[in-house]
Amino acid sequence: GLGEIYQFEVRGTGHSLMELRSILDWQIAPRLRMVPGVIEVNSFGGELRTYEVSVDPRRLIANDVSLQDLFGALERNNRSAGGGAILRGPEALLVRGEGLVQSLDDIRNIVVAIRRNVPVYVRQLGDVRFAPMLRQGAATRDGRGEIVGGMAMMLIGENSRVVSRAVADAVARINPTLPSGVRIEVFYDRTTLVNKTIHTV
Repeated sequence: GLGEIYQFEVRGTGHSLMELRSILDWQIAPRLRMVPGVIEVNSFGGELRTYEVSVDPRRLIANDVSLQDLFGALERNNRSAGGGAILRGPEALLVRGEGLVQSLDDIRNIVVAIRRNVPVYVRQLGDVRFAPMLRQGAATRDGRGEIVGGMAMMLIGENSRVVSRAVADAVARINPTLPSGVRIEVFYDRTTLVNKTIHTV
């Protein structure tokens, strides 16, 4: 596709595929999306980190709790809700409630049910941990095995040479801010293709 203007690998010694994917998704991609002319930054490869509750059926039975009780408790305790707005003269203050989980302990401490006046917590029903989302593929490069990669996509109608240069400038600014040992390594930059084409013409 002609919208694929910039492709790169996120490399880092001493970092797992899950850590590298998290760095790409939460530190690199949001900053590249702010580059004018970039419509999206796609991530591929690595392991997408998820919160996993590995339930022990014997613990469910012992605590008289169903899987539906557990699913309901997790859903109720991880959401945001809008509360409207408070008008103050020409200004409006938006009100919302945030109840999003931010750590494994937040999940472990969710109350699933009350049995004989005693709360039953998620931690009593199974193990809570980080785990990779079930994968449907992988990305490799140069025979080195699995990689974590990203691809900047250009907004239709933009100038690919200009946008590619802007993405490259952003990458140069982002690289020094990444965790120790992690770097962005470019393997496709549309600017190279455009420059060679212009030279040939």
